[in-house]
Amino acid sequence: MFITFEGIDGSGKTTQIAKLREFLGNFFPEREVVVSKEPGGTPIGARIRQEILHGDDIDKRTELLLYLADRAEHVAKLIKPALDRGAIVISDRYSDSTICYQSAGRKLDEDVIMTCNEFSSHGLTPDLTVLLDIEAHISKNRVESSGEKKDRLESSKIDFFERTREKFLELSEGETVAEGGRWLVLSGDDDVDIIADRVAKAVNCMLTHQKVEV
Repeated sequence: MFITFEGIDGSGKTTQIAKLREFLGNFFPEREVVVSKEPGGTPIGARIRQEILHGDDIDKRTELLLYLADRAEHVAKLIKPALDRGAIVISDRYSDSTICYQSAGRKLDEDVIMTCNEFSSHGLTPDLTVLLDIEAHISKNRVESSGEKKDRLESSKIDFFERTREKFLELSEGETVAEGGRWLVLSGDDDVDIIADRVAKAVNCMLTHQKVEV
């Protein structure tokens, strides 16, 4: 099973991934769980991540191609091998982030990105995508209040995050798990444990071949 977590910065993905990993360890101890991220899920990806987030300013097309290169390596060397041996793979970001951040945020051609995404992902689509939705001003406030130095993306203006958020919601429209799709859209403003419970219930239903109740 391949699960991805998406959302703009500060939406709570890291916290919810940790809680889902704990749930799976408690209730499905026989299953291997692999947790990764984009960019940076492989040794090559770690070097790409450093350049994208903390390097010098780069052209937005270069940025796109670096994300795609990271994904190609991530799928080939980590995600696909883990899925082939029966593991549950959880990734903090995947191809949907590229569509939203690069087409809506950076205003690059969406058709080009979709084609490149298909190529770089080896055609692999998540079984479940959890979107933690928060408003752009909340994202900025959370990032700024964290006390950590902001990376290149986190330093973007608020309209960049507004466009990115709207694209995430557009992608999920009509494609939620309740409608037979792969998206579980949750408010990132809700209590952490309430969010974790809803994610766990959805994953449990999928692993036990039940209809996902939202």
